[in-house]
Amino acid sequence: AEVLELELSEESSLVGKPIEDLVEDIEGTFVIGAITREESRINPRGDTVLEPGDHAIVLAEMDFASELASLA
Repeated sequence: AEVLELELSEESSLVGKPIEDLVEDIEGTFVIGAITREESRINPRGDTVLEPGDHAIVLAEMDFASELASLA
């Protein structure tokens, strides 16, 4: 596994959807461990919606890490 820190852009396909939907829609194994939004820490849950500018700490399979990073 690989740990990534992703800063989500306005164009990110990860933005605007609950995490539980992302897990179902994306063909790769990953876990979002923490989110920082405007200097506040958010404990991610299935219903958490990612927003532009969020910094997400993600644990992803090594084979999938670069593909996931490209979605940010």
